Amino acid sequence: MKIIRSIITILLTLSLCLCTFGAEAAAKSADKTAVSVSDSAKNIRVLDKSITLEEGQSVKVTVYTGGKKSVKYQRSTKAVSCKAGKTGKGKFTLTVTGIKEGSCTITLYDKNNKSDKCKIKVTVTEATYYTFRTEELFESHFLKHGAEFGDITKQEYLDKANALIDDTSDDVLTKREEDGDYLFFNTETGEFLVLSEDGYIRTFFIPDDGIDYWNRQ
Repeated sequence: MKIIRSIITILLTLSLCLCTFGAEAAAKSADKTAVSVSDSAKNIRVLDKSITLEEGQSVKVTVYTGGKKSVKYQRSTKAVSCKAGKTGKGKFTLTVTGIKEGSCTITLYDKNNKSDKCKIKVTVTEATYYTFRTEELFESHFLKHGAEFGDITKQEYLDKANALIDDTSDDVLTKREEDGDYLFFNTETGEFLVLSEDGYIRTFFIPDDGIDYWNRQ
């Protein structure tokens, strides 16, 4: 009997250890899939609690509402702007745009239970302005392709190139080449741009065959 009792005691101890380990593993796994900043936030959650944006850059954050329809948000500063999409299937999209250099905390909360909340930390940095590697390359590309964009100046040509790089709308397709170059194509305007891995514009023009040209890249 003593031997049987000892075996039962050992099995129970192992079972408790495995349960504890399983709970810890599950908690760690949950941390990777959702972030709830407040311990009391049982429902509202986001996947990214920390975001860095450049001025003028936007990012879409998915907010999970736990079935609530009364989720509100509040900004601590005007460094960013926010625009919420429609709530559906327990979530909505919050578009966050960097307005000026600085930081902002966006607090999402249930207006009926303000203890149920989570926060997104946003840092806004000065926007990067991209150029050609040399003035000679800039000049030659403008002379060759500037007229494709209408009656614009050399500076307006460069501004348009930067606008394409910064455009995060669904109209703009992007891909990365094996050599590290980034390609951009606007399906609405037909604008095509190549940005080098180290941040210089290689070319910017409107190909005659539009999306077919993009598909061949």
